[in-house]
Amino acid sequence: MIVGSGRLAETLLSFWRENETVAIYSRNEQTALQLQQRYSFARYWSKEELRAATRLFLCLPKEGYADFFAEMKGVLQADVEIIHMATALMSAEVRKWCSFDKIIACKLAGHAKEAMAQKEMTLVLPKESAFFEKTLKQLFSSEVRIVIGTESDTKRANQLATKMTLQLIQSFEQQWQEQGLPQELFESSAKQIISGVNKAYFTGDLGGFAKKIKEQLEQEKSNDSIR
Repeated sequence: MIVGSGRLAETLLSFWRENETVAIYSRNEQTALQLQQRYSFARYWSKEELRAATRLFLCLPKEGYADFFAEMKGVLQADVEIIHMATALMSAEVRKWCSFDKIIACKLAGHAKEAMAQKEMTLVLPKESAFFEKTLKQLFSSEVRIVIGTESDTKRANQLATKMTLQLIQSFEQQWQEQGLPQELFESSAKQIISGVNKAYFTGDLGGFAKKIKEQLEQEKSNDSIR
């Protein structure tokens, strides 16, 4: 069962093997039913039906965990598996809110919406939960990569990538203004060129224009190191 009906929940569903049925529970019944319509193997469950759940993928924001466990007190089975996915939430914190023995951290390394768009997703399991890798491979398609790592490293990696990207955009906008370029061209350039060059860099598909700039940057870096 998937708990939640937002961006992360839909990302998991987009990689779910269609021969594996999955239930969805969300306080927002409308968005949960919309997911049910989009994914034929998914079915919306009511709160009462949660009593039958044996495994929960928690696709909730960090702030929603305490309320969820309070709401589910006396509803969930004692031996239910809790797979918690909030990047900023560590297992030790989750255990403060519930008394379940089977708590497994499973974190998305990257960006949920982009994972769907690029049709590839990386999930991180801590070493002590490596046994769960086999289950994930049964539930998700081959486009999902499973990595053994720590919760803290995944959190720091996502934070660093987000911070550096925002700094890049802010720096880009500042230089754009300093060079007096037309503001009406900024948004399309920022959206398309940054995204396009980024993808091409990692797929080895840079065009001639980008290759030339890359060579210039590498030469400048080499000159700096010599100095």
